[in-house]
Amino acid sequence: MSYSIKPEEHELRQAKQIVEEAIATCKTVEEKEKDFEISLGWLFPPPEIENPSGASGASGDREFIYLEFNSTVDDWKNDLRPVTAYSYGRSLFAERMENEVQFGWQELLMEAFALQFLDRVYEDTASENLEWSKSELEDAWPQVRESLDEEAVWFEADDPIWSTAYYIGQELLEAHDLNKLPELKRSDVIEAGDRIFG
Repeated sequence: MSYSIKPEEHELRQAKQIVEEAIATCKTVEEKEKDFEISLGWLFPPPEIENPSGASGASGDREFIYLEFNSTVDDWKNDLRPVTAYSYGRSLFAERMENEVQFGWQELLMEAFALQFLDRVYEDTASENLEWSKSELEDAWPQVRESLDEEAVWFEADDPIWSTAYYIGQELLEAHDLNKLPELKRSDVIEAGDRIFG
């Protein structure tokens, strides 16, 4: 019987170095005040995905970022950098929020912040990967708007809410500094969405 353990030591060393470089770049844009921990693991992309990403990440927490990578995917190193910055942005937002994310509008605002932060760290990375255009989202906005008072749920990059969050973030930055986004209210999010999609 043969077996393998992933990641292998050299892969883990490479991934750690990429994450450390990405965090250093994030800190030049905005530094977190509190200490935080990064968990780095192996990503098993679903077999039904034709062109899987080589990295995935998550954080909605002030003190914890979870990152995964898969070095068998050709572009995994280039995938891991923006995923790290995006996850750092979510953690930074959580650190600056008065309360924890509970509602859809707060999750959307966190996404808006993280995506705009990502574009500042790695220029135009988020905007170049949007699945939906503004015009395509006009039909989806009433349903998204209605869901903003519901309990917050994690959504995927191809979900229209992800692209909606990006455009709402852009709109909010017309009147607010990025660092002020965690202080905004439900009404700010809805008014921005109505201006864009309504």
